[in-house]
Amino acid sequence: CVTCRILDIELMESSGGPIVAGTYTTSYGNGESRVAFVNYTPSYPSSDVHYRSDDSDPAVQPWTGTVTVTSATATRFEGTFEFVLFDGRAPGPPQPAVNVTNGYFRFSYE
Repeated sequence: CVTCRILDIELMESSGGPIVAGTYTTSYGNGESRVAFVNYTPSYPSSDVHYRSDDSDPAVQPWTGTVTVTSATATRFEGTFEFVLFDGRAPGPPQPAVNVTNGYFRFSYE
């Protein structure tokens, strides 16, 4: 698509196990076992603006947020999310940010 808005949520279980119900934090780098990486592109592919949740860089603000998986089966994930995303291109801090609240997702596959 020419002007798609893309919100990409990637969940990681550091033990190597499957994604299970529970809270995945966007505060990466503090020894968490469940982590969520989030990227938002407001206008793909023409925009060079790209927001992300990764706060592993100590030079930026400690952005916070969570993705909560409320149900996880072999073929479906459901949950909620809220987090702050920042534009990592800007020198900072502070960097331009987007607050995302009251999000809901359902992912099904066969």
